[in-house]
Amino acid sequence: MRWDSPFVLAAAGTLAIHLIALTLGDALVVTNPPRPPQPAPRIELVEIDKPKASTGGDVQSTLRVSVHAAG
Repeated sequence: MRWDSPFVLAAAGTLAIHLIALTLGDALVVTNPPRPPQPAPRIELVEIDKPKASTGGDVQSTLRVSVHAAG
């Protein structure tokens, strides 16, 4: 098979184009790395005490939840 046959030239061109595409893709990832995902916020759970019914006054429950931003 000769080096200037259509099959050899087509195979060499295909290989060259794919190598160029892979090199450009790798260069893009190296220069612009993907950002890591942000961690989820931490939520602190607290217990809620049930008020006694014998008080007879204004009965209310209070829920306290604190959210800590990671970072």
